[in-house]
Amino acid sequence: MVYGFFADDASGYHAASLAAAALARVERPATVLAYPGHAPGPAAPAGRRPPALVAHGAAAQLQGLLDRAAAALAGGSEVFLVLPLAALDEDRVRARLGVAVVTGMSPLHAARALRAVAHAAAPAGRRPPPPWLLPWSAALSGCRRLEGRLRTLPVRLAPPGRADLAALAAGTPAASLLRSGTLLMAVLEAAAADPDAQRLDAAALGEALSPAGSPADQATAERLRDLAESFARLGGDGSRAARAPRRAPPPRRRRPGPRVPGRRPAACQPCAAMPGAR
Repeated sequence: MVYGFFADDASGYHAASLAAAALARVERPATVLAYPGHAPGPAAPAGRRPPALVAHGAAAQLQGLLDRAAAALAGGSEVFLVLPLAALDEDRVRARLGVAVVTGMSPLHAARALRAVAHAAAPAGRRPPPPWLLPWSAALSGCRRLEGRLRTLPVRLAPPGRADLAALAAGTPAASLLRSGTLLMAVLEAAAADPDAQRLDAAALGEALSPAGSPADQATAERLRDLAESFARLGGDGSRAARAPRRAPPPRRRRPGPRVPGRRPAACQPCAAMPGAR
C-alpha cells in the first residue's frame, strides 16, 4: 500500500514517520520517501537508519520519487510518500495511492490544507476519492469548524517537541509518540479498506475488526488487531494505573465538642449557600 501525505510544512513528514514507526513494532516493513525540502535535517548516515525509516535522499524530480516508491512496494514494503500540496493535483500521483492525507501543523498551513482538501473534493464523482484531512492540535478554531464538512481522520496529533523529533529520527520514539502513530496507522488501515467512506468512527473500526466478507477484509482485520495489541502493550502498567480511579482518603473524625443547650451547629459554607439551609 502507498500512503500519500500532502503538506507545505514538516507535518506530513512527521505524520508519516509516526505511522512508519508504528509499523516497525508489528514487524511490517515501511519506507518513507519525502520530496526535496519536505523532510527536516540531512539524510541519516548509512548504518544509522532507524527501523522502518530510510533516508529520503535527494530525488530531483517527482517521477524519480514515484519510481523509488514503486520499487519499494514491489519489494514488499509499505510506502509513505511525503509530497507538497501542489502534487495533490497530479493524476500520476493520486492513481498510485491507497490513501491520500492532507495536513498542516501551524494555523497558516492548516488553512492551506483545508483549502486543498476542499478543492480536491469539489468535483462530484471524481476518481480517485477525495483526500482525508489530518488535523493537528495547533489548528485555529475556525479551521476546526470546517473540518466537519470534509473527510477528516478521527485523530488529532500534537506538534512534536525537539526531544520527540530527535528520538523519532534516532529510531527510539517514546511510548507516547508510538501510541499516536499506532492510532494513526489503524485509522489509515480503515480508510484504505473503505475508500468511499465519508467518515470514520468507532463503529466503522469495529466492523473492520470483525469482518465477515472477503479474504482482503480478513487481512485488514488481522492487521488492525496487530496494531490494537501493540497499542495495548504501549500502555503499560503506568497508563493503566493512571486510568484507575483514586481512592478517596477516609473522612476525618472530629472529636465531639461540648454541646451548648439550645444552639444549633453552624452550617458549612456549601450548605449555607443553598436556599433553606439555615
